[in-house]
Formats: sequence, structure tokens, C-alpha cells
Amino acid sequence: MKETIIMIVLVVVVLLLMVVMPMLSRKKQQKELVEFQKKIGVGTRVMTAGGIIGTILSINENTGGEKEFTLETGEGNNKSTLTFNFRAIYSVISNAVTAEPAKVEEAVVVEEKTEEVVENAEDKNE
Repeated sequence: MKETIIMIVLVVVVLLLMVVMPMLSRKKQQKELVEFQKKIGVGTRVMTAGGIIGTILSINENTGGEKEFTLETGEGNNKSTLTFNFRAIYSVISNAVTAEPAKVEEAVVVEEKTEEVVENAEDKNE
């Protein structure tokens, strides 16, 4: 009799865990998605799920209450705009326009150090 009660309790606990655990992970994923979407605004450089990379020009709500964004792609005179559902954003490449010059400065510093190493190596070989 005790063994039967223990088995029933164990089965109920396992079933409860199977129901509760997915709900908790879904809430966590939803919270992460909301935080991710809060970081995104006009001027953010993003990549869509289809692999299109561009800069967000505007964010609007459509008639169904879902967010849409207009993405600008291309360079110079070859720019085009596309409208996507907000859920199409796969990743954020950069949040600010100032992120690119920092990378350029790092590259310049690496070039200077490379030149110093080459000059030092030439001095040692002579």
C-alpha cells in the first residue's frame, strides 16, 4: 500500500515538473526577447533572418498591432529600403554609428605596431 502511494506521488511530481519547466523557460525566453527588442531603435544596424544587413530608418506599428521597421540597405546612390516585421531581426550588428570609427582606430594601431616589429627585425638582421 505504501509503495503504491509513493509511486503515485512520484508520477504526479514528474508530471508537474514536465508542465512547469517549459512554462518557466518560455517566460525566460520572452523576457530576453523583450530586452533584445528594447535595444533596437532608429539608426541601429541589424541583420534580418534572411541575411539582409542594413540600418533601421523607422519603426512603426501596423494595423494588426505588430511592429514593422524600414531597413535601408546599399551604399552611395545604390540604396534601397525594405519593410519587415520586427520579428525578422536576427541580430544587432551595432547600436550606434560611432561603433565603426573605433574599429578603424584599432586597425591603425595594429598597423603601427606591425611596422615597428618589422623595423626592429630588420635592425637585428643587419
